[in-house]
Amino acid sequence: MEAIKISIITINLNNQKGLVQTLNSVAQQTYSKYEHIIIDGASTDGSQTIIEQYKNKSPHVTYWISEKDKGVYNAMNKGILHAQGQYLLFLNSGDYMEPDILKQAAALLTGTDIIYGNLFFISESGNKYLRIFPESPLSAALLLSPTFCLPHPATFIRRDLFKDQLYNEQYKVISDWEFWIKNILFKNCSTKHINLNISNFYEGGISSNTTLANQERTKILNNLFPQQILEELSELLFIKESPLYEGLCVMKNNRHFQKKMNKLILFCYKIRYKFFTKQ
Repeated sequence: MEAIKISIITINLNNQKGLVQTLNSVAQQTYSKYEHIIIDGASTDGSQTIIEQYKNKSPHVTYWISEKDKGVYNAMNKGILHAQGQYLLFLNSGDYMEPDILKQAAALLTGTDIIYGNLFFISESGNKYLRIFPESPLSAALLLSPTFCLPHPATFIRRDLFKDQLYNEQYKVISDWEFWIKNILFKNCSTKHINLNISNFYEGGISSNTTLANQERTKILNNLFPQQILEELSELLFIKESPLYEGLCVMKNNRHFQKKMNKLILFCYKIRYKFFTKQ
């Protein structure tokens, strides 16, 4: 079987130290069928020189640019537009891959739309812990949870998913959360968990801004669902004060319940776009 081509997309802005760590972790991979796309936001800390040196040494750098952008997702979209691999992996400056993990993961990229592994989180104090993500299929209750989002540095996304849509650039920190909801819940894209520890991610960046994330999350939900249905779903999925909550948690782990909830979310989405948008 022909080897899968992977596009690794790295975005950077004035993070020279983190960028070096990221580029070194990619260069040390033994898997050869990948391309590396680097999008720099006109850094002024010497990052461009680092990228030039890396490009001259690595035959895998197929595209890089350094120019002003409109934010994280604008930079990621630039990378997507130049990607040629069957699967995309976003490894931003500061993130770094585990040794030889690309070869192990590539063997498991077998056509599923979204394939995700596990991710090491490194706190600002330097503590490191592994987060093992749940098995698929991912339930509606989990995907709509305010604390859940698939990890970009450990998720391989089939490039074809971006043919009709890129990341929504009006949001600063959770456009990927909107992307997961639209593709996994509304479009029924396939998902698969692979039990591999893919990458390392440093906490504390803009994605850790919980106030902004909550504001954007509310806006996304209001855009996707009519208010009355959203309130009903919120009560059903997230209420924690009810004495029935413990039983609901058990139900959330029930595959039959998950399928029913997915159908309910999809039904609500169709109502939103078939009826409410006509008003």
